[in-house]
Amino acid sequence: MDKGFNLTKENLQLVEYFSEQIPGGFFMYQENETRDLIYVNHVVLEIFGCETLEEFKDLTGYTFPGMVHPDDFEKIQASIDAQISKDDANSLDYVEYRIKRKDGTIRYVDDYGHFSKSEDFGNIYYVFISDITDKFLTIQEKERRANEAKNAFLFNISHDIRTPMNTILGFTKLALSHLEEPELLKDYLSRVNDSGKDLLSMIDNLLEMSQIDFGHMELNVSDCNLKYEIETLKKRFTKESIKKHQNFTFKVDVPNIFVRFDAKRFHIIHANLIENAMKFTPEFGNITVYASCHNAIAASSYATYEVTISDNGLGMSKEYVQKIFTPFEKEKSSTDSQTSGAGIGLSVVKQLVDLMGGTIVVDSKIDFGTTIKISLPIRVVKKNAENSRVLIVEDIENNQILLQTVLEDAGFLTEIAMNGQEALDAIKTKPDNYYDLILMDIQMPVLNGYDATKMIRSLDRVDVKTLPILALSANGRDEDRIRSLESGMDEHIVKPFEPEDLISTIEFYISENKK
Repeated sequence: MDKGFNLTKENLQLVEYFSEQIPGGFFMYQENETRDLIYVNHVVLEIFGCETLEEFKDLTGYTFPGMVHPDDFEKIQASIDAQISKDDANSLDYVEYRIKRKDGTIRYVDDYGHFSKSEDFGNIYYVFISDITDKFLTIQEKERRANEAKNAFLFNISHDIRTPMNTILGFTKLALSHLEEPELLKDYLSRVNDSGKDLLSMIDNLLEMSQIDFGHMELNVSDCNLKYEIETLKKRFTKESIKKHQNFTFKVDVPNIFVRFDAKRFHIIHANLIENAMKFTPEFGNITVYASCHNAIAASSYATYEVTISDNGLGMSKEYVQKIFTPFEKEKSSTDSQTSGAGIGLSVVKQLVDLMGGTIVVDSKIDFGTTIKISLPIRVVKKNAENSRVLIVEDIENNQILLQTVLEDAGFLTEIAMNGQEALDAIKTKPDNYYDLILMDIQMPVLNGYDATKMIRSLDRVDVKTLPILALSANGRDEDRIRSLESGMDEHIVKPFEPEDLISTIEFYISENKK
């Protein structure tokens, strides 16, 4: 008889609490006529393919015999009885048997049980359980399953590559036949461009998956402006949604902070999820993205970034949601759903989220849509503005005062040049690396910002080749930005500006130049 822990109604809650923290399955049942279950943890529910305790009770009758395949019960019960008869209070009996999951599939489990006596529940068994189905698969069965998976993948990927390629080749041919019809040509090239993006996304996911499978996946972290990265995503998919005639809302509740993370993989995660939402949501359907950041309060601390993507599209069955992160799994074939995709995007997302130390939760219902929530820990990086000197090149006094006030309140040292010529003279008369950054207006008397930047870059000094020069102009057209970059500037900021965004951008370029 076990003289150790005595299970009572009072301490049952404590046992349940600790049982939910362990990584394996755990349950308890009584040695009465029906062998009623006392408790099962969440891992047991997962092993049996049940989402709720009620589903598990319906499946098993909430008894131990109801958990075991009927053809196996007598055999394993005899083994349990034989091991208990040895009267070793410290031993665990061991059995293996089959179970039938909620979806009807047969799985194998191992069972480590311990017999004990309690005041409130009588004779009971504590049991640790895990899924060992792979152990029972023969080499031939494993090869058969591998071949089935490979053939299914090749079928899907062949179809899903051919679909955008057919569009690319077909509309390219049409475009060549209608070179004199600009409206038709624009439409055809737009379709070619969209299909090219789909194909590239598929290839990117395949490459990511291959790196994961071969254990070569490593995060490439760098300092990035979190809000900038999210706003970039917002602009990209807002344009996509307009083309698809969908109601797209992207809410950003993120402070202007620098974080250290893998920006490329950050974009891959968001792109896969948002593209999926768009793919499975019909025209005029609703898609909402909400990005937020919490606890970003201290320098060099971790904040929590969260993004929720919701749609009212096709949705998924409960059974499919359970295997949604399995590579190449698709609830419907592309032919049935009239959508392309190799079925690896969500698998890549899950692997990347795990690699970043985050979590992902999926909630979906057929014909009602899907909601996916991701939470990521991100390291906040505090940029040091102290003693960094900025040359403000601006000819209007009110703008000079505004910029000086904003920058000096943030801890920068500032100097003023009234035009491009004064800026050039200031650089020439100061020692190397005297200025950390230049804010350059464009339209100024004597020498404009474009020409001043070209002359500064052409000086026979090493420091001016990498000195950050940011255009700050009321000219906000694409061609204005292009001209600024072509003249040698690093960025083009449009007036009026948000002070927080300006400071964040300045901090970023100064930090990058000092690396």
